[in-house]
Amino acid sequence: MYEYRFNNYPKAMEYYHRMIPLVAIVTPDNFPHKTMIYYQLGESYFRYHDYHRAKFCLLESISCAEDPGDPRHSAHNSSRNTLGLYYQLINQLDSALYWFRSILESPECVPIWEAIAKANIGKAYHLQNKDDEAIPLLEFGRKKVIEIENVRLHNCPWTNS
Repeated sequence: MYEYRFNNYPKAMEYYHRMIPLVAIVTPDNFPHKTMIYYQLGESYFRYHDYHRAKFCLLESISCAEDPGDPRHSAHNSSRNTLGLYYQLINQLDSALYWFRSILESPECVPIWEAIAKANIGKAYHLQNKDDEAIPLLEFGRKKVIEIENVRLHNCPWTNS
């Protein structure tokens, strides 16, 4: 989006503020990218510590496509994860755990999301001083990410000779 291309963050935020009412009036059927736009807006607001707007956009992103088979679900786990990070940040760990666990229950829970969600659940447990529960989850996440990265690198055409 604008902020990445031109490094003009104040102008990017001005455009984001203008975009929300426009995105709100279209339906996901008329504008299939609505889910992704809300997710990207939510991520940007989160990055700039505007948590109220971030939470609104991320929840809207999740609500745009109800059918789990819908390709617009692609941003849902990212939105769930950022919501979990938000609640972890404000020390509402039960809410953080809810969002991280919802990733594991989603139809889009591919191995990388399983690793991310379990590691984040592990961090929440650590913050609750439940290290016996945290350590195996953190280890699982670390090992799974390394495994996935090794497979990805092994299958890249520029790394095979």
